[in-house]
Amino acid sequence: MDFTLPNEHIRWGLVVVVYMFLSGVGAGSLIVSVLPRLPWFFGHPAFMRVRRMAAITAAACFAVVPLAVIADLGQPWRIWRVILAPNSTSPMPYGSIALMLLLALIVANLWMLHRPHFARAGQGRTDRLGRIYTWLAAGHDGGDELPTGRARLVAQILAVSSVAVGMVFVAYTGFLLSTMTSFGLWYTPMLGVIFVLAALASGFAWNLGAAAWSDETSREPRLLRLMAGSTALFLGAHFAARLWDLFHASYVENDLWPAVRELLFERFLFSYVILELVLGGVVALALLTWVAMRGGRALAIGGSVLTLVGLLASRWNIIIGGQSISRTGLGFIEEELHLFGREGILAAAGLFLWALLIGAALWWILPWRPMSDAARSQPENETGAGTRRALIGILGGAALAVAAGASTIRALFKPNYVKQQPGPPPLNANRVVRSICLSCDARCGNQAVVRDGQVRTLFGNPYHPASTRNQPIPFETPVAEGLRTSGSLCLKGVSGIQYLYDPYRIRLPLKRTGPRGSGQFEAIGWDQLIEEVVDGGALFTHLGEGRRIEGLRSLRSFEPIDPDQPELGPRASGLVWNTGRGQTGRQQFIERFMKAYGSRNYVSHTDLCQMNWYVSNYLFTGRYNEGVPGVDQLFGDIVNSEYMLFFGVNLGGGWKPGVNTSAPILANRHAAGDGHLVLIDP
Repeated sequence: MDFTLPNEHIRWGLVVVVYMFLSGVGAGSLIVSVLPRLPWFFGHPAFMRVRRMAAITAAACFAVVPLAVIADLGQPWRIWRVILAPNSTSPMPYGSIALMLLLALIVANLWMLHRPHFARAGQGRTDRLGRIYTWLAAGHDGGDELPTGRARLVAQILAVSSVAVGMVFVAYTGFLLSTMTSFGLWYTPMLGVIFVLAALASGFAWNLGAAAWSDETSREPRLLRLMAGSTALFLGAHFAARLWDLFHASYVENDLWPAVRELLFERFLFSYVILELVLGGVVALALLTWVAMRGGRALAIGGSVLTLVGLLASRWNIIIGGQSISRTGLGFIEEELHLFGREGILAAAGLFLWALLIGAALWWILPWRPMSDAARSQPENETGAGTRRALIGILGGAALAVAAGASTIRALFKPNYVKQQPGPPPLNANRVVRSICLSCDARCGNQAVVRDGQVRTLFGNPYHPASTRNQPIPFETPVAEGLRTSGSLCLKGVSGIQYLYDPYRIRLPLKRTGPRGSGQFEAIGWDQLIEEVVDGGALFTHLGEGRRIEGLRSLRSFEPIDPDQPELGPRASGLVWNTGRGQTGRQQFIERFMKAYGSRNYVSHTDLCQMNWYVSNYLFTGRYNEGVPGVDQLFGDIVNSEYMLFFGVNLGGGWKPGVNTSAPILANRHAAGDGHLVLIDP
């Protein structure tokens, strides 16, 4: 059975997958770039160039990630309001502040790494650029690569802070997803750990590939083996965490496990099994392990590429897969890939191009001179034809990046919303149907937004007092103007859309087709239902049951059930109508039918539920006295009463209608100091 709710769709698409992947590559690269400054670093001279690659990669990735995040918010200036006026109860400010702090640490580490090179570049020039280099060197004499003295302590503090903030940021992203309990694939405490391990593996994999590709660093086999071993370590940990999470879900086997199993091993077979587990897991680990033990430039590049592909597929499987399972647990939502648009393939490719472009520009612009005397005499960057080629390449890449990411750029400068008058947005609907909510007997007013033949949204009716805190808009208000405002509904009322489209909702008469208790039924027509219920007979002979069932026609007799016990009443009393809550109109019809038939055995929902309330109303209004009609639902005047005394009442949920009307009225009166409220809770 494939059952999804009408409003369900995949909100976070390919662009979100890409910027989460880039945030992992950037955070992992930042950690790679600061390793030589940590006291437990293994130390290797050739690692200095890899440090530069890693630092520039981190800067390039985190120059792009905030832009994608801001564009995804729909309102570009919202990010600054989140940071400058944070709401401590929301998770958004913490992630935004961590992101800004991470950007500051990346810039500080990049400057600390290039500080001696700024000094050497400034010593060889007398022009304005030389003075800028000297100023950026901040007093460095161009000597040792690694800082000494007080600068070394500052560098180590920056390094430890970078590792901590980088891991916290990527773990925060996973933690944020894991708190969304309605998405079965995300609801796991392992998600934050998985994101951290993926970031470390992707950072080492990217820089391993860059080191193996570069002619300078690829000549250092020990460096490649060291990088490959580190990549294999973190990739193996990520691979193990993913499998552990999967095995735990299969062992627990909660309600969503069948959907998760079908998603990963059938619908996402290529991205999960082939790309993530086989190519990006088993094969990549085998290649990296070989390089770590034996070396090999080509295998190092292949292992790093497969690792990155597998980790990108992992992000796709988590982000898109988590949204693909319907909240009903009985269906799937398909992700439609488009070439254009904010979530299109071009926009996602544009993020990659931007990161590569920024990285290439920083690599070309920032001065870098090795420590050897021969290198000191060389210019810090290529000149002549080499410079022109680099400039042309950067400009060409910029043009491609702008073209591919046009929709993201547009979202950065133009808010993704339409200014309108205060109130609900214009309804995208073919029609609006007003009715009464029957999820409980408070009977609040509701409005159903119908589009393309399906109810898309339910919200409160502004004309109904129970949906407006007893302050409905005037009935004279034109319907078109009434659509500019809305009332409120509780969660049970809003979930009426799930009742409406529940696949197990009984819409036709059902007749048993198997033994009692087998749960086997078939739908029959209304004419067949009426005929068999009225006339009775041997209705289940096709199942081998010879029992004859008495119909309503023969049961309706006013002869006594037992002449010796006339108090049992006539045979017609054998008809018992047991129903749920009797709503107004329906209840009166059933009672009239039962009286006409000759049976008094009408048993409704309220013979048990809240009977204490009804009895207290009857006693208080005198209904048990002869000739006194009494009242069965007596409500207190919570709008005007000056002193209110409650016994064992949940004001937010049990006082009908509690959520929509009573609770807000009482809360507002209490906040204003209006009246006295005493709650006795024995």
